Amino acid sequence: MIKQKYKVMIVDDSQAYIEAVRTILELRSDLEVIGEAHNGVEFLELLRKLSPDLVLMDIHMPGIDGLMATKLGLIENWSMKIMGITMSDNPELHLNMLQLGFSGGILKNNFTADFDKALKTIFDDGVYFPLLN
Repeated sequence: MIKQKYKVMIVDDSQAYIEAVRTILELRSDLEVIGEAHNGVEFLELLRKLSPDLVLMDIHMPGIDGLMATKLGLIENWSMKIMGITMSDNPELHLNMLQLGFSGGILKNNFTADFDKALKTIFDDGVYFPLLN
């Protein structure tokens, strides 16, 4: 049986964070990083070309932030999963993410601890927001 390989795009205004996440994800056989963007505009441009299965979306970016980029991106491709990645532990922000169509929301400093469970939950058609539990 061939295991599904999910196409992932990383969106963050910090190149160092993108590289750290890419390094973690490249160790996995079930994920392929197909692109990266540094802001919402780049994300929307790449989205049309790459059709990711999963987007790891930074919430706080200059210009078009992760909330607006997700709202616009889901109009383009409603079937992709978007996981918000943020430093904010504000439950209102995470509730807003859920209402906008994010499939999950995890804290950047908990990425390695939460990512596996979030990924499984999201691709089993659930939502993963540990701050809303």
